[in-house]
Amino acid sequence: MFVEWLLPPGYEWLRHSPWDGIRIADVVFPGYLFVVGASMAVGRERSWARVVRRLVLLVALGLVFNAFTTTDPLRFTGVLQMIGVSGFLAGVTIRFARRVDDVALVAGVLLVVHGALLARAWDIDRWLFADERLYRLGVAGHDPEGVLACVLGATALVLLGFCAARLRSWPFAIGLLALALVAWAAWEPNKRAWTPTFTLLMAGGFAVALLALRPVRLPLLDRVGRNALLVYLAQHAVREVVEPTTDERLLLAIGAAVAFSAAAALLDRVGVRLRV
Repeated sequence: MFVEWLLPPGYEWLRHSPWDGIRIADVVFPGYLFVVGASMAVGRERSWARVVRRLVLLVALGLVFNAFTTTDPLRFTGVLQMIGVSGFLAGVTIRFARRVDDVALVAGVLLVVHGALLARAWDIDRWLFADERLYRLGVAGHDPEGVLACVLGATALVLLGFCAARLRSWPFAIGLLALALVAWAAWEPNKRAWTPTFTLLMAGGFAVALLALRPVRLPLLDRVGRNALLVYLAQHAVREVVEPTTDERLLLAIGAAVAFSAAAALLDRVGVRLRV
């Protein structure tokens, strides 16, 4: 039953869940956010100028990407914008909070507030942006990268990634999963609405994976990770240029991701890195 929920038959398992539930495709983007937080735990502290520059560049790249992959008018929200804003907010929080337990407390507060305001998320998105500037021109009635999902849900996930990497604690990872089960009583796991349950489930799952894979050394993934932005942008660009059918889009996306991952690793080997 659980396997069918995670991996439906046919090509459906390669697509995002229509609404409640989680599929493999729903796990990819949260993984980026978790890694953003984890890298803050092990990396050097960046200057404020570098932090602001990264925010501006990611938002700008996100808008350019949206302009290339969608029809007019330009969609303001998006994946790269979400990474930029949530990473910036998490970075500011970590800079001032310092202690891991304080960072975890902030993440918890964000999730509680997100849960309280979840039913108003679409109203807030539409108040800030016109429908035509939102996901599917507003027709879908929700925005996966909306304001509350970004400022509250995604930022909390980045902060929990920081805590998981800094603590490297099994009780913390299992505790996140236990909290996800408790939150499940109020909100189904849902990436498109980005429920608090989804955030906790992703944070707990990735925290467990981080601990389980800790002894494993994967230098190839390290090389690809240093050019992750190249892989993301290039494989989407190819898919848009080719304009394949629905099923072909899925297979082409996988093939392009593999091809550009290999290219990213080779570029890193010769010292070429696309980063912000």
